[in-house]
This record gives sequence, structure tokens and C-alpha cells, in this order.
Amino acid sequence: MTLSVEITQELPRTGDWKFLAHLVTYEKREFRSEAYTTLCFRARDWAPGDRALVWLKLPAPANLEPGLYSVMAGLFDTDSPPPNYARAVTRDLEGRPLPEGLILGPVRLGEPLPPAGAPEAQLSYRLGSAIRLDGYTLQPADPSPGQPFDLTLFWSTDDLIDKSYTVFVQLLDENDKIVVQRDFHPSNNALPTDVWEPGIPVEDYLQLVRPEGSAGKKLRLIVGMYYLADGSRLPVYNPDGRQIGDYVKIATFSP
Repeated sequence: MTLSVEITQELPRTGDWKFLAHLVTYEKREFRSEAYTTLCFRARDWAPGDRALVWLKLPAPANLEPGLYSVMAGLFDTDSPPPNYARAVTRDLEGRPLPEGLILGPVRLGEPLPPAGAPEAQLSYRLGSAIRLDGYTLQPADPSPGQPFDLTLFWSTDDLIDKSYTVFVQLLDENDKIVVQRDFHPSNNALPTDVWEPGIPVEDYLQLVRPEGSAGKKLRLIVGMYYLADGSRLPVYNPDGRQIGDYVKIATFSP
């Protein structure tokens, strides 16, 4: 990995520092491997405006399980040998300290994803600028009240995505009241949209239950995505490129 570093303010004139990177699991931040620069960076030799490219070879252990990982990067004082590094405080652009240091990623490592199956119902809807809902499989197609049903969603992307979006699946009654809802990150929370790659299909599988008290009610099953930070939904475009709202109607369940 290569880091581009720029000094933006005067540094203390003492201390020798090395750059450090830890490979950790994406969700629990469990340590897997580390790397640090061979050369020291002497603080007294740096001045505001100086720039450097820092190269680190971060190993992936031979027994690394396939999945999502993050890289935690920072600086440590060479007078404090591992594992008890005395690290420099990492801050964001507004000066707020970052308790975990600089977090890069997520990145997907390990075996490639298995090929996706084929949806029973083909679709061609676009969400936002790049995400596509290519189809779904629904079994049974019209569940009775109290009956479970299985839904598989088939996604892809035309381009890299810079944000992690949340999928929502809702069952609405005739008054648009939510009677069932499920929110999650794609592929059982294992593949956030910001690590999707163009041309690589992504599947979502979930099981829901039609409520017991829904007899005599007509229900709609809808799907969409939103950005968790502000709750804004991605606009949905039909195959002709026309915006049709902020969700896709998957099915209608009979009363």
C-alpha cells in the first residue's frame, strides 16, 4: 500500500517516527498482520508543506479467511518498540481525534465470490447513478397470512460506489403503513456497496413472514436503498431511464 503524506503544521523538533499499518477484520477490528516503514522520519527534518510517498508491504497471512478487512494506519515513536507503540494522535480534517487512528477500507481479501444464481424474475432498475437491481426470486409468490416467504435479490453495479448504502425491504398495507420491515447491508452485511466491483453480481437472501392478521388485506412488497447518515433514499429509474420514485415494487400479495 502507498500513503501520500503532507505536513500541514509545524511538528515538535524531537522524535523519530515510523509509519505503521495493521490489517484488521472489518467489523471487530481483530488483528491479522502488520507492517511498518524501515526508515525513520525525523520530525526536525520536516516542515509544513513537505510531502512524501510512504510504501508499506502489508502481508496477508496464509490462513486468512476470505472476507472484508480494514487497514489501520498511523505513526509511532521508534523509542517505543512493538507491541506497545507510542502512537501519534490521528485527527480528522477538522482537528478531532480519531480513537482508532486512520481507518482505510474496507477491502475484500481471500477467495473470489461464488457465481450468482439466476433470478426467476428479471428486472432492469437503476438506483442512483450506478447500482442495478437485476432481478429477484420470491418463494412462494403469494404467501398466505402467517406463512414465511423467501426473497433473493440480485444486484450489480456499473461503476465504483463511494458510499455504503443500506437495503430496505418493506411490506406495506393498502394505506402504505409498514407491516414488515428489514434493513441490512448487502450480502448478509458482508459486502457494503462501497466495495462492490463493476461486473461482479451480489445476492441478498432473506426470509420474512406475512403477518397473521393480514387476511383480507392487499399488501405490497417493496425494495430500495438509503444512506444511513441522513436517511436519504436513492432515486429509482426504470429501464427507459425515467425516475419512478425511491423504491421498486417487487410483488403484490392478494387479500
